[in-house]
Amino acid sequence: MRAAALIFAMLGFAGCSTDLRTTDEAARATMLERGYSARDAEIIETGADGRPRFTLQAAYIEQRPANRDIVLTDIDMRLKAEDAQWHLQAARGRMPADAQRILLEGEVRLDGQPAGTLAPVSIRTGQLNYDLASSRAVAPGAVSIMLQDHRLEGTGLEADLKTYQARIRADVHGRFTP
Repeated sequence: MRAAALIFAMLGFAGCSTDLRTTDEAARATMLERGYSARDAEIIETGADGRPRFTLQAAYIEQRPANRDIVLTDIDMRLKAEDAQWHLQAARGRMPADAQRILLEGEVRLDGQPAGTLAPVSIRTGQLNYDLASSRAVAPGAVSIMLQDHRLEGTGLEADLKTYQARIRADVHGRFTP
């Protein structure tokens, strides 16, 4: 009788420890599934010289652990491309795990004044993909470029923020008068 009670007690203890371990592993897995999130967050990436390449502020940041993408809302980003500073804003965005580009959407604004120019440039679009390494911006849809009092509209944009060159792919409308 004592042996049977001892065996049941040992089985019960073994069962409890297995349940505790399973519960601990389940809790860890749940934590990993959630990733992380932050409100009023700031990300600063520096270059080889130690100076900021970009500063990104967002009202909300969340990492999705399944693919490690970072999802952002209310984005305000300051970029440095060569001698120019650029200001990028968007309602929403996603940065893949490699952090080499940011995909933006929702009233995207890109403003800057390239070095050696007298007037700022403003670009407006609904969606923009920005490559952080090459300083290249691509917008697949409707785009509007403002330069001084001149407005140029079209579909599809390819812009190199280092060389200050932009190309609208199709349906270009606008007029520049001297």
